[in-house]
Amino acid sequence: MFGRFLSILKDLVRFFSGTGSSGASPEKRPSESRLDSTAEEWRREVLSLGLPPVFADVWDDRVPAVLTGWSWPSTFLARRADLLRYLPRLADCVPLCEQFGDTLFAYDRKSGEFVACHFALGEPPYLEKMGDSYQRFIAAYLVDCVYAGEERLEEIAAILNFSHLEAILAFAEQEDDDLDADEAKQQLVASIPKN
Repeated sequence: MFGRFLSILKDLVRFFSGTGSSGASPEKRPSESRLDSTAEEWRREVLSLGLPPVFADVWDDRVPAVLTGWSWPSTFLARRADLLRYLPRLADCVPLCEQFGDTLFAYDRKSGEFVACHFALGEPPYLEKMGDSYQRFIAAYLVDCVYAGEERLEEIAAILNFSHLEAILAFAEQEDDDLDADEAKQQLVASIPKN
């Protein structure tokens, strides 16, 4: 009888502690568990993606000056719960870095795409597909640099291990009045090999 009482008591302790009768914690959905992730846990996820070292450097607060406005995604992480309500897809994204405190570059584990989450205060947040491979993601980023008048494209490309700089430089030299900026960017990104 005492053994049965002890068994019931253990089950009650597990029940009220949230570990269930098996002794294991209940499994959280990815959106819940990632919502509670610490900066170090996110950094480890970024490292697991096999991206160039600069992305780990960002999480260590060592951003090369040429990557204008880049920082670890503190603003995004502080607003993440609110942003998830507008953009549930973010639950599957690994934050890579933030730019100017209102844009997050991230990797969507579910789709395999790199995205930019734009979340400026006073505007509805939205996602922009940057590329379906790392090289295409960086191509899209470099096109944005061209549009912003950035002249240090070679240095940026080297830091980001971009293999197709000649395409970006040719793009920077040409002007196609028949295409709008977004269409021209999409065409260039699609022309970049995936690896």
